[in-house]
Amino acid sequence: MSNVSPTSSDVRELRARVSEMLLAQWMPEGYTAPNNSVYPWQWLWDSCFHTVVWLELGDEERALQELTHALSAQDDESGFVPHMNYERGPDTHASFWGRRGASSITQPPMFGHALAECVRRGVDVPAELVATTR
Repeated sequence: MSNVSPTSSDVRELRARVSEMLLAQWMPEGYTAPNNSVYPWQWLWDSCFHTVVWLELGDEERALQELTHALSAQDDESGFVPHMNYERGPDTHASFWGRRGASSITQPPMFGHALAECVRRGVDVPAELVATTR
């Protein structure tokens, strides 16, 4: 195990590479796809982690877009948040999930952590985004 600390130029290079990679996967709807040609859908956990990375890169606007879009498939009546949003192909796996446009399962609440990171970093989080987590 190396005890060598990264130099500031190493950190800048890493940040630039990460930013380039995320931007290449940014979807016009407002989220980062795992792979925009193979998996162009939004995955709840991925978006929560992407939010934290966007914050670290200093892009608060994309961080908030990512979180906001993560809830765009939320069920208005029950509050259920699906783990996958298929808005780019609403019929994808609809017969498997038993619903159109989204999966019928969810994931542990990583959304709350991502939202807390925004607040901790002083991001002005819209009230309606906070209200969806209650």
